[in-house]
Amino acid sequence: MRIVQLMKKPAFFLLFFLVAAPAFAQTGQQFGILLGGVKRMYSGHDRNAGQHNADDILQDIPVDRYRLAHGSRELFFAIPVEPSVLFKIQGGEWDTDVGIVQSGFDKEGNRIPNEAVKLPRKGKVRHVDGIIDYKFTEAFGTTGIFAGLGIYRWSAPPVPAGETAVEAAAHEIPTATNYGYTFGVNGEFPMTKRYAFMVEGAYHWINMPSPVRYVTLSGGLRVGF
Repeated sequence: MRIVQLMKKPAFFLLFFLVAAPAFAQTGQQFGILLGGVKRMYSGHDRNAGQHNADDILQDIPVDRYRLAHGSRELFFAIPVEPSVLFKIQGGEWDTDVGIVQSGFDKEGNRIPNEAVKLPRKGKVRHVDGIIDYKFTEAFGTTGIFAGLGIYRWSAPPVPAGETAVEAAAHEIPTATNYGYTFGVNGEFPMTKRYAFMVEGAYHWINMPSPVRYVTLSGGLRVGF
């Protein structure tokens, strides 16, 4: 997981990709850095839990599907396994909402005994995925569709001072790690034989105590050899 810790310094890695990577890369390999936005996907049920929960905590949980309000940083290394197929190791760090949503009520609105209220707050998600990326040649460059399996870990800072004991208990987010799936699309627009501008959109499903979903949209630089 050392690579995940180093992702806090994307500028250093960009310099590494552009200067040091060509010294050891082989034909067909790729390195890249992607910067963009991320959104936690909430349901109407999640929003209702923020407005009506057993502890009477009022919290707005946005269900807007399109606004990417938080940042993401991604790095990848890819090797060809077929002429139009790449295997990628991709890792990243997101600043986004973490934690499960749990109202303390069942579907009929009855209090569930011994079930604590849990509400999300800002934190970080770090992940590493193994991805299969299928490429298609286009007039402008290439497009791709991809899918993969990875490990995701979320964490949050200590609950800020000023919250009541009830609010603090609902916002306490234990650090957790579990597997997840990702799939999406990307496109490459060559600038030179080696360098290309890249855009990518991805959906992530993560198997936390209550499964959560994220969407990322990013752009950056791909270096090929």
